[in-house]
Amino acid sequence: MKTITTTVLMRIQGPKQIEAYPVAPGLAVHRTVKIDGFDKTWAVTHTRSGYSLGEGFKTKAMAAQLANELAELGNWDRSVEELTDKRFQDRVREIVQRYGGTV
Repeated sequence: MKTITTTVLMRIQGPKQIEAYPVAPGLAVHRTVKIDGFDKTWAVTHTRSGYSLGEGFKTKAMAAQLANELAELGNWDRSVEELTDKRFQDRVREIVQRYGGTV
C-alpha cells in the first residue's frame, strides 16, 4: 500500500508530520503517535485537519476497516469545520467505540 505524508495533531507537542496509508478520501491509517515515538497500535486520522478519529487498534487491517466504514458516512475530504454536526460526530464516536478504539 502506498504511503502519504500527513500531519497529526499531538495534544502536547502540536502538529507532527508522519507517514500514513490513505484508505479513503480524507482518511488515513498509521501507527499511533506517542510523545516518544510510535506505539504498536494503529490509528485513523482525518487528513485535512490532522485530528485523530480513533486509536488503539491492534492491526492496520482493523484500522483500515474502520476507516472504510467511516467513509460510508459521507465526504471526509472537507475541512473539520464542515464536520462539526453533533449527530455526525456521535455516529463517528459510536462506530469507533464499536471497534474498541478510543476517540
